Amino acid sequence: MNCEICKENLVCYVEGLLDEQERFAVEEHINVCQECEFQANETTKLRERLIFRGEEISEDVFLEEKVLEQIYIEKSQSANYRPVANLTVSIRHLRKNLVKYIAAASIAIALILGIHLLGNSTVEANVAWTRVADDILNAETATFDVALGGGPVIKNIVGGQYRKQILGNGLEHTIDYNTGHILILNSVKKTAYFTESGNIANYSTNYFQYLKDKIEILKLSPNTKVAVLGTRIISDRPTDGLHIYNDSIDLKIWTDVEDALPALIIYDKTLGQTTLEMRNFKFNIPVEELALSMNVPEEYTLEPLALDFANPTEQDLIEALNIWANIYSDGHFPDKLDGVALLVSQGEIINKKTDELGMTEKEKLAASLQITKGLLFIQNLAPDSDWQYTGKGVTTNDAMSIIFRYKPEGSETYRVIYGDLVVEDAD
Repeated sequence: MNCEICKENLVCYVEGLLDEQERFAVEEHINVCQECEFQANETTKLRERLIFRGEEISEDVFLEEKVLEQIYIEKSQSANYRPVANLTVSIRHLRKNLVKYIAAASIAIALILGIHLLGNSTVEANVAWTRVADDILNAETATFDVALGGGPVIKNIVGGQYRKQILGNGLEHTIDYNTGHILILNSVKKTAYFTESGNIANYSTNYFQYLKDKIEILKLSPNTKVAVLGTRIISDRPTDGLHIYNDSIDLKIWTDVEDALPALIIYDKTLGQTTLEMRNFKFNIPVEELALSMNVPEEYTLEPLALDFANPTEQDLIEALNIWANIYSDGHFPDKLDGVALLVSQGEIINKKTDELGMTEKEKLAASLQITKGLLFIQNLAPDSDWQYTGKGVTTNDAMSIIFRYKPEGSETYRVIYGDLVVEDAD
């Protein structure tokens, strides 16, 4: 058997519709031909995925006609169109399972014609988008990794009323959404702190809810477009990519071919400053297995902390910028304001600086939390605030350089912060 005949028989092979002699011939060929073996594996995976999802669309009595119509439209536009001689025979074979596997059978016909319909069809792209969007929106618990702007990885756990964030410097934060309490643990110093989060609905590091909110908007927006990005290998596994966007939101999502979980989500220009990457998703893990608790471990010492995150103000942002420039960075402001990643990415430099200044562990934590509260002020600004940060390369001696501007809610004018941290109103 040659490759052409083998490929024409692959669909019937994976459906179990070949007689014993035909099946043996296909198996004998794919055992010695890597290309046909790969095609057989991909066809098997496709069949399994379609059967799994087939019930969602099997009620559409016109599905087969729609798929065939799309096949002939696409093939008629191809300069390499050549009718396949055994199409009628294949359809006859496939009809044996058409009632149960109507979606799989229809797509299999497309495979015989040489079309990767899942990769080219707008209809299938939208079906794939709906599926992954619903999987995310319906997830009650989740674990995933986050990196902002190519910065360090931050592990996240979301379950029930809790969200935990595990940073790379020995710190972890757990928020109780019911009470507004935040538990901060330092695994290096074995110290624990409680603080208040205030209004945490817009907490800048609640990335999972942030993602859900954007997906809801994309699903409701009439201007949302969906494009196929093709296949990409992520962590040694094949994934299918989609680009979903409208005028204000830009998402790229790659889902694992085998388990259909998001392997990578890229959200461009999140928080107005950088790119958000989310990886390694797991959904609906039982809450009791997530080790989420507000209890202080026995080996930790609980210490008081005066600062809370309630009602962040413009003054909190100014104080955050002042701490960064005058304590952490020799008078220079940060290149960008991208949430907690700002602190994590510069962790080693910050520790070295604060050690040189002889700051206590409690003083270090208070400084970092003040910066977080200043960043919360930005996150809580209204969508039409038109905020912009331009502090890269600016020092506290640059009294004429604007480092931040925003329009307060209901105001016709801007508030402008200069390099010397003086604030003025401006048109």
